[in-house]
Amino acid sequence: VAVFQCAVYIASPFFAPYMLADLHFTYIFFALIFASEFLAKVLIVTFWGKYADKAGNLKVMRIVSFAIPFVPLLWLASHNIFYLVLVQLFSGACWAGFDLCSGNFIYEAAPLGKRLKYIAYHRALTTAFMAIGALIGAYLLGVVRPVLGYNILALFVLSGALRLAVAMVMFPKLK
Repeated sequence: VAVFQCAVYIASPFFAPYMLADLHFTYIFFALIFASEFLAKVLIVTFWGKYADKAGNLKVMRIVSFAIPFVPLLWLASHNIFYLVLVQLFSGACWAGFDLCSGNFIYEAAPLGKRLKYIAYHRALTTAFMAIGALIGAYLLGVVRPVLGYNILALFVLSGALRLAVAMVMFPKLK
């Protein structure tokens, strides 16, 4: 999860500057796009919880971890606000499952007497790797070649590719 989040955070901090500085969206449209992800999370998390109760947390994590890499890539297809709202609804639906089930997986995988320690390790590593990913993204922003005229889109492509690589290598190994 920590390595996956590192890949995510190579691009994650740059969605706001991309919308505001590069695409010149108003704050209303910016808020609408980000709020749509939150709305999707709220609306779908119960579904993921019920599905995880039946199929297991790992099954949900596998499904969404192979969908999440496509989120930053979908941002390349259009600048249309309604399209980006749909992308963020998809993103929120995926992240709701990932966040819920990766947290639940820690409870399942940790031995009874060490559960708190495992949760602390999980949070510490994930947070550290998010910071590392953001720092890598900030560095790369100055050295990448533009994609479709924007340097930030190069980070979106790299982040999506790395997310997929992590999902393909790491998640099948989880038991």
